[in-house]
Amino acid sequence: MRIHRVIAVAQRDLSQELKGRRGWVLPAVMAGLLLPVSGAPLRVTPPVLEQDVFTVSGDVPDSVLDLDFVAQTEVGGQLDFQRDTAGKLVVSGPNIPTVIRESLDNGAPTVSLHTVSRNLPIPNRSLFFALISASTLTGAISASIAGERTHRTLTSLLTAAITRTELIAGKALAWGGLGALSSLLAAFVTIALGRLDVGWWILPLPTVPIATVAIGLFLVRRASDLIGGTTVTLRVLPALLAGSGLLALFVGQQAPIAGAAIPLGGALMTAGSTWGGHAGPAMVATLSTTMLTALCLGLTARDLEESPGRSNRQPWTAACALTTLAAVCLWWVPFGSPALWAAAGNATLADQLPVGASVTAGVVGLCLMIFVKAARSQDVASDLSWHPAPRRAWIAAGVVGIALVYAAIASDWTPFPQSPLLARTRLRMAAGLLPLWAGAGWMCLGIVTDELVFRGWLQKLGGPWVAICAWTLIKAPLDPLYGLATGALLTGLTASAKGSVRPAIVAHASWAVLALILPSVPDILAAGVCLVTGVLLFSAYTSSRSPSA
Repeated sequence: MRIHRVIAVAQRDLSQELKGRRGWVLPAVMAGLLLPVSGAPLRVTPPVLEQDVFTVSGDVPDSVLDLDFVAQTEVGGQLDFQRDTAGKLVVSGPNIPTVIRESLDNGAPTVSLHTVSRNLPIPNRSLFFALISASTLTGAISASIAGERTHRTLTSLLTAAITRTELIAGKALAWGGLGALSSLLAAFVTIALGRLDVGWWILPLPTVPIATVAIGLFLVRRASDLIGGTTVTLRVLPALLAGSGLLALFVGQQAPIAGAAIPLGGALMTAGSTWGGHAGPAMVATLSTTMLTALCLGLTARDLEESPGRSNRQPWTAACALTTLAAVCLWWVPFGSPALWAAAGNATLADQLPVGASVTAGVVGLCLMIFVKAARSQDVASDLSWHPAPRRAWIAAGVVGIALVYAAIASDWTPFPQSPLLARTRLRMAAGLLPLWAGAGWMCLGIVTDELVFRGWLQKLGGPWVAICAWTLIKAPLDPLYGLATGALLTGLTASAKGSVRPAIVAHASWAVLALILPSVPDILAAGVCLVTGVLLFSAYTSSRSPSA
């Protein structure tokens, strides 16, 4: 890649978009949004709780109930009064009004006040530098490629003496560089005014607008005109920034490094010093977001030679990504959502909720994916790999079924999460890896659905590694070694069966049945039965491949 040509493309894009009076609009908007955020003093004032009616609950003293503005409720008051084991009065609430404090003291400061703050990470103002500099570039991103098609200048660029990689790199340099420079200038202003100190948060700050530009170019690479490109970027990019940021914020509450590893969202939160501005999260966030940027630019350059709507390539990357994302939502939500109550203060609710209902909900979600796929497909059997398998694949299915049972040993090698929330979620996910707690009907439906989604659909669309990674991410994200082991066995079986999903369904069913039977027999007897059965199946498998078979 020739740098001088990349710079020439960037200069061409900037000169076309920022020329004349219209060229002052984008810089003026960015400056008008960034400068007040970088220079204005931000003060957080505590809430004022003195009001006309103030609710209290619990064992409220009479001196408090005698106050005119106090009203007692059974539960859920703004202040809760309880007695501990020693008989001392404990008052819990966000703040204690002055009048109530004086009534409790009875004229003497005998009540000790302990302020306990919630451990919720709050980003600094530098988060807005990255967010504003990225979100204001949506119009320029859509005009960079879709506008070229509208003005019929993209063909001349593709036939010029530059490569597609140089062309896309130049466009990314133009707008990603503008966003990165704007965010860094805002950071310099706020540091110069003493609002923030120099820290590691500066490192991932410019990667947010650069990654946003790369994702935007990828989204509009097939847009046929400026209107279509603008519609896509305005719909997707703000939602992507907000969604990835919230996901990184939630994951980072349990493990800051894991939150920083989420591309784009991790860099956005780390730029705001959400997790203390340490070097580790900053470097991880910068690396993950940079890798996402390189991937999006590479895919955009690869597909740019195609005319919109005439591509002969199979868009397996986007299809697999969307399928995996949908499956994560459909499967994770029933299992992970009850565990979120632990973060809200009810740590025992996740233990009380049955896993069977979560299994049922997750299976229904994956069934809906298969139904939509089948409804849109012209050849359902081919798209879901539902075709006959070789005879030897059925013998291998029995061997794989036994191996899957003992693949659970890999779970002992995965360190258990230290966070109570992640630990509870992992236990629920482990219980849902095999749909045994929802009844025989749901178990059979779940087995068939799993194999049609992961081995029948994703493996054919993206290959074995995509299927293995998607299975691990969706079914066993907190137990990755177990997920990789089981996914590799089922994916390898499907590959050896010439892509047929039927043996994998048989192996999965054997896995579920053996998991129910083997725990009820002694370990030595179970191991002996599995060993003998495995030897017999292996002998039958080898004899079936002999020339005389």
